[in-house]
Amino acid sequence: MEYTVWVPAGGDEYVRPVEGQDYSTVPVERPPSHPYLAPPPPGADLRWAWTIECTRGAAVLHEHGCARAPADGPELTLDDALTAYARPGARACGECAAAEVLDRL
Repeated sequence: MEYTVWVPAGGDEYVRPVEGQDYSTVPVERPPSHPYLAPPPPGADLRWAWTIECTRGAAVLHEHGCARAPADGPELTLDDALTAYARPGARACGECAAAEVLDRL
């Protein structure tokens, strides 16, 4: 069985090695680039950031930097975005990578 997961590199808050195990044969890949990823804003640290657009009781989640995202929308963490996405009536933008990413999580 094969299982693939993307984790942030550097730091031990997500993955820590098991003492005594050899990881030299574990393949390491960069996540594939998506043709619809919005460019990061100047000075961004390139971690996932999200924003939300609320209209008439519906919420649309956008990748931070999406052209359709409201300019004054709040910046959400991944946990905030997933919580908002789980609410009834919420959806992810189809113009940026929000739908592709949030649907997988």
